[in-house]
Amino acid sequence: MPGSRVDERVVARIWEGSSFDREALRLLELDLVFRGLPSDAGGPDYQEAILSTAKGGLLHGDVEFHVRSADWYRHRHHLDPAYNQVVLHVVWESDGEEIRRQDGRGVPTLALRRCVTGFGTAEVGNDHLFAHPCGPSLSALHGSTLRDRIEEAGIARLGSRAERFASDFLAISPDQTAYSALMEAMGFASNREAFRALAECVPFGWLMSQPAGLRAEVLLDAAGLGPPGRIAPPARLKPDVWRLARLRPGNHPIRRLVAISVLLERFRPSLADALAQLVLETQKPRELGRALTVCVGGVPVLGQGRADEIVVSVVLPLASACQPGRAEPALLFSRYPSPPSTRWTRTMVEMMRDSGHGFAARSAVQHQGLHAIYLDHCRYTNRHGCSVCRGVAPGAEDNALSSALQAG
Repeated sequence: MPGSRVDERVVARIWEGSSFDREALRLLELDLVFRGLPSDAGGPDYQEAILSTAKGGLLHGDVEFHVRSADWYRHRHHLDPAYNQVVLHVVWESDGEEIRRQDGRGVPTLALRRCVTGFGTAEVGNDHLFAHPCGPSLSALHGSTLRDRIEEAGIARLGSRAERFASDFLAISPDQTAYSALMEAMGFASNREAFRALAECVPFGWLMSQPAGLRAEVLLDAAGLGPPGRIAPPARLKPDVWRLARLRPGNHPIRRLVAISVLLERFRPSLADALAQLVLETQKPRELGRALTVCVGGVPVLGQGRADEIVVSVVLPLASACQPGRAEPALLFSRYPSPPSTRWTRTMVEMMRDSGHGFAARSAVQHQGLHAIYLDHCRYTNRHGCSVCRGVAPGAEDNALSSALQAG
């Protein structure tokens, strides 16, 4: 049992290990189906959780942890739209605060102090409340078949992103398309929308017409993350669009905007053409990633791991769109090593491990395949079945959820 010194890490461990009496949750007319995935950036602590209601419905959303319920207001979550998907507030001790989101909706609070069971003995993270409906079909697959289908999904993702970029070329210029895609890639899951909006506030053509030494200053001003610059940007974002909680210093938007300004100067005058030409001229795959790393004053503001992710998700499909019919982008994609894992790829690897497959993504094709499969098919809230196991018909997820709830 936890002692008197309780912090949010204790609350998180209890939630992860399901080390609490679920009757306490049922008193709130809720039950737990899927605990969700830990957030690896700003915003709520757990995302994509599933709760069942006493009326037989399902709630999909986020879970936020605190020591006391009043911390919700002390941390100003009631003013932050990023917390408008929270469906459960989990605390060590309730002090009677009624919790409301920024959109005005109430959030039930689960207090753990009087309902902890077996804390410290459960193996955290291994209590699967809801087996994924693809599990039995995945178990029946041969390992080589599983690998082939994951790689098929990765190759398809490269093609679909290239098609998206080619379509964007018709609506906006190739350079604005490349600029927007790079900006979006800088944002991770938590700040993608903010970076995309910033690319619209400060368009590529206007930004490149300004002195190179002032571009970072202009971007920071427009983002609301720096003081007013010497040149006023065309528009500004509201500062509250950024999700900064729990971001590692290296992932902070300020560093990423400095990196963008360096890359724009490095690949001028045409960003799209320069990136496409870089792909055509590169002989060794990792040279692409090294060409995108940025170090300012001895401080790395865009490291190799993030550069590798940008190469496989932006640069290679962009080059395919700029140079249709050329084999170099697909060839480099097939030879590129895997970027660092994400919470989505880790979830897929864990699901496959539970199905008896010791799979690990070793190539960019496999990494992107896992990413695509999770986002397009294997989310618990998805309705389209799994393109890898090909064994779950639309609607089967709901049947599996119903069976899990009845068993619980």
